[in-house]
Amino acid sequence: EPMLSPLLWTTMATGRRPEDHGVCDFLAIDPASGRRVPIPSSFREVPALWNIASDAGLDSLSVLLREGAEKAMNRLHTKAISE
Repeated sequence: EPMLSPLLWTTMATGRRPEDHGVCDFLAIDPASGRRVPIPSSFREVPALWNIASDAGLDSLSVLLREGAEKAMNRLHTKAISE
């Protein structure tokens, strides 16, 4: 079964688990119409990094990954292919 990208992206953007941030599917029920719609950010129950930065008075946000992150990902990718 494929992973749900809204769940994954929201987890990355908030640093919180799906049960905390509340985004667990591609679609949600629109309270006004009762129809299933693509899940909007208003369903997110915790702030994303850019919300936290904005609340702190920052007008830009940079995310720095350590140099070793890509090396680790390459090792994981290589291992997955070779198994």
